[in-house]
Amino acid sequence: MLRILNIDKPRGWTSFDVIRWARRQFQEKKAGHLGTLDPLATGVLPVFLGKATKLISLFNEQDKVYRATVRFGIRTDTFDAEGQILAERDPSSVNETMVNEWLQRHLGWQDQQTPVHSAVKLQGTPAYRLARRGEAPELPTRRVFLEQLKLECFASPEAEITVHCSKGTYIRSLAEQLGQDLRVGAHLSALRRLRCGSRFVIEEAKTPEQLAQEVNPWMDSSRVLSDFPVLYLPLEDRERIRQGQTVPLSLTSESAVPNDHTTEAWYQAGDEQELWALGSLHLGERGPCFQPNKVLI
Repeated sequence: MLRILNIDKPRGWTSFDVIRWARRQFQEKKAGHLGTLDPLATGVLPVFLGKATKLISLFNEQDKVYRATVRFGIRTDTFDAEGQILAERDPSSVNETMVNEWLQRHLGWQDQQTPVHSAVKLQGTPAYRLARRGEAPELPTRRVFLEQLKLECFASPEAEITVHCSKGTYIRSLAEQLGQDLRVGAHLSALRRLRCGSRFVIEEAKTPEQLAQEVNPWMDSSRVLSDFPVLYLPLEDRERIRQGQTVPLSLTSESAVPNDHTTEAWYQAGDEQELWALGSLHLGERGPCFQPNKVLI
């Protein structure tokens, strides 16, 4: 069984707090997560334990969906509610139409400025530590894609916005830019992640408290990996897979080889009871072969 959790991160917890809790709760040394959430944020934080940590890289590039609350009239140094106030202005000039028009103009590819108060490292030192020392590090812009920016609710001085974006998007940078462009300043006052890729959704996420009470808290790995085609192999191939050896599929069953296989795709390999590995296909001297890249047994 792969140990994968869909955790609803509580407000005030760092993403590493969640990892530390999971290690202690489930007595597992190896743990990792997808997509860091700031302490201010809540919502979907997928956590992988044990051998499942080998799968994290398969999901790192997936898109995200957030519900963001932006407060106009107050600008902070961290771009969110946890920072020091830099300026205050009357937000009454901002209306729903202005916000909607701004959102529509900023769909698609954007070069986003990385916040100074971020975990991005400069010569091995996180930018936020340099900022706390009074330094002003120059951070590179980041190319991000904004697929959806939808105004869900506007009640001055706040707006609730759904953001569907690519990996690496800083939602608080969007709030900062929105406030600057509308000339009143703004910051991110609340953030909830609703989705991480297609398999990790808020409707199925559970808090650490809820998970601690469950007998079987793990996600169904067949659903998590359902985007990857399955190769059913005979039991005698299991030991070769465990040792990371290439398996000639022509020696097993012609029906096991997908007709439309490509060398770029990932495949699951195992029998009907157990997943052995994920890997790729390539053509050998005697036909298609499976190369295990992430062994799970």
